[in-house]
Amino acid sequence: MNVIEGAYFVSGENEERNHLAIRPAIDSSRDKIEWWDTSRGEGLFFKTISYEEGSLSKLPKNIYIVTKDDENITLQLISLELFNKKLRDKVAISPKTTFKNDEEVQQAFLNVQEYSKEVS
Repeated sequence: MNVIEGAYFVSGENEERNHLAIRPAIDSSRDKIEWWDTSRGEGLFFKTISYEEGSLSKLPKNIYIVTKDDENITLQLISLELFNKKLRDKVAISPKTTFKNDEEVQQAFLNVQEYSKEVS
């Protein structure tokens, strides 16, 4: 299983899906991707998965997924700008919390809790 040590913003056709993916893990042998947000996990079977390379610690900037149900999902690496525009009001975080840069945003999500449980 390939675990990507990053926090991502999730966008797709299903607006009910949580907008946060922490440490997405790709199991190519089962064509499955899974991740945790701050309180629960999600797992999806995919037809295709591809990456757009980024510069932050060599993590993929974007992960493009087409699920077995033909849903298109994009995981975008969370930057300070993306956090302030699309996530700040959607996650449980103190309004007084401020971040100085992309790395601080990433570390805040990666340090939330233990994500070692397997997603069903």
